[in-house]
Amino acid sequence: MLAGRSPRYAMQHLGTAWARELMGPDFWTRAWEEAVERAFERGALGVVAEDCRFENEEAAVRALGGSVLRIERPGLLAIADGHVSEAGIKDAYTVLNDGDLDTLFARLDFTVRRIGHATDQRHARYVRF
Repeated sequence: MLAGRSPRYAMQHLGTAWARELMGPDFWTRAWEEAVERAFERGALGVVAEDCRFENEEAAVRALGGSVLRIERPGLLAIADGHVSEAGIKDAYTVLNDGDLDTLFARLDFTVRRIGHATDQRHARYVRF
């Protein structure tokens, strides 16, 4: 179905060559910003963007008052296939993921609170994108 190519290759080229290069570099950012606006209209106190690969995506997160966090797992080899979408965001807070999920969530919560995005977790409604 993918002519011998990997799913990663298909996603990279659909997301970058088709969407960013053909439709415009802000194709995904505009879609994300519209989804964030709808989430806030429904009462969300915050949002989490699971993936941020390009500088304009980072800028969109920051323009809405957000921060960018990089989760690093020691021993997990980074994908180094040379595709532009794998270069990563340079200016991000780094959170170490070297334990179980509870440890990771505790570190994420600590980091989010420390950089000033604290909310009352008992009442927070976060929307993932």
